[in-house]
Amino acid sequence: VKTCPTLALTITSHSEGKLNINYHVCNVCMDCIAACPVEALSYGRK
Repeated sequence: VKTCPTLALTITSHSEGKLNINYHVCNVCMDCIAACPVEALSYGRK
């Protein structure tokens, strides 16, 4: 199982420089499902 690509990880200023996950990228990245939180996998399916 591959880890999420760098594109799936983004650092935003409004989060005080903390590492955030680009939910959309994780949601469509089948190779990195195991590395994505449940919130990311369910993004857009609500």
